[in-house]
Amino acid sequence: MNVFCLIILQIGQLTSALNKVIDEYKILNEAKYVNVSVSIRELKSSKEVFSHNSNLSMPPASTFKLLSTASALETFGPDYRFQSDGFLSGKVMDEVLLGNLIINGNSNPAFAAKRFNKNSISDIVNALKNQNIKRIEGKIKVKRTKSFNMPLDWQIGDVGNYYGAFPSEFNFNENMFSVFFDSGSKLGDTVIISRVTPEYSKWKIKNLVTTAVPGSGDQVNFISLPFSKEIIAAGTIPVNSKSFEIKGAIPEPDMVFEELLKKSLIENGIEIAGQDYVDETFIPFFTESSPAISELIKECNYKSVNFLADGFSNILLQKNTLKNLSEVYNLTLGVRDSVDYSLFQINDGSGLSPSNTISTSAMTRFLSAYSGSRYFDVFLESLPVVGESGTVRSFDPNKKTKGRINAKSGSIGGVKNLSGYFKNEKNELYSFAIYLSGLNDTAGLFSRNFYEKILTTMIDVGQF
Repeated sequence: MNVFCLIILQIGQLTSALNKVIDEYKILNEAKYVNVSVSIRELKSSKEVFSHNSNLSMPPASTFKLLSTASALETFGPDYRFQSDGFLSGKVMDEVLLGNLIINGNSNPAFAAKRFNKNSISDIVNALKNQNIKRIEGKIKVKRTKSFNMPLDWQIGDVGNYYGAFPSEFNFNENMFSVFFDSGSKLGDTVIISRVTPEYSKWKIKNLVTTAVPGSGDQVNFISLPFSKEIIAAGTIPVNSKSFEIKGAIPEPDMVFEELLKKSLIENGIEIAGQDYVDETFIPFFTESSPAISELIKECNYKSVNFLADGFSNILLQKNTLKNLSEVYNLTLGVRDSVDYSLFQINDGSGLSPSNTISTSAMTRFLSAYSGSRYFDVFLESLPVVGESGTVRSFDPNKKTKGRINAKSGSIGGVKNLSGYFKNEKNELYSFAIYLSGLNDTAGLFSRNFYEKILTTMIDVGQF
């Protein structure tokens, strides 16, 4: 048998084995209305060796982070760091700044992020102390924008929660705050807010949170809108909880940071007169750099950090002065992979938008083509290992895939996806995308077994 015939036979056996897994799932009464789309592509030839509904437009959920992180990596390189700056807009005479103190975030998505052990306010205060500044005659100015670029189809139940915080020109600690609740022992009682961090004097938090049975966990949503000072907390936490932390999205991060900085300056003996000064000179006194892009994209893909993915997307839109992300991806990725991203709906970089669409065939084409990038090894390293790390640990609880799959998961309402790369036993690389949509809770439970079966079958490509 010649090599060509052997390859055709192997592909036929693979197709049969994978179709069997899909059919066994679809025949279940609980999964009969679930949409299944699968694409597997050999990297060496870019040939799609298996497809099942692979040209259907499907909701990608957080697998969209593959596009935003790759685009950021390709544009800036692995060692690039975003930078935020502080300036003095006047002269310093006799320990007094005759001007304003200006903080420019420069859209840095990692500024003041506890995730990266940043202590920005303390660093700013110390930088002023090092210059022996004890009084600011002008004002504290945080450079801000009132433009509104949050995707309009993001759901109201998402935008007030921490994972729905949207990046802007100025960000700090991923625009996130925490409310700590204490609950009593009686079911249905209203709980008490014990503290809020950071504190902001102008917030009005309406507390509608009540108690639920033990073990019920966090069932709280924050409801708020950008530029708003009113926040509604609704839902439940378990009875007998103390300092139960729920994280939300800060509606006006620039205003909150400005108040926090003023408070810290005063506490450290630096007076603020608040007089009107025209900004004529800009003397740098403070700089904060983000971690390198390589570290940021790894954190984004391992922990599925929406804020970082959307932060990358915003910066790419600004840098290239483009109208939408389809244009960004056509510019940064499309030259290599020949995918026309304008054919799909791309509303954000994180995948939180329920209107986002892409086909699994397009996703594997992108992944396959990106293996030709000089930064491919960095990109591959940013993806967690199925069954071992990150958000994909649960896809292979019994570790049957032997650490051979690096992938990004994606889950929103009714959707459970997985996409990335795998190696067969010959160490040959393939790209893949497996998308399920239309899941209800029961079908979602059965999908765990489906994923375990299809992944273990998939990695045997070339072995049939």
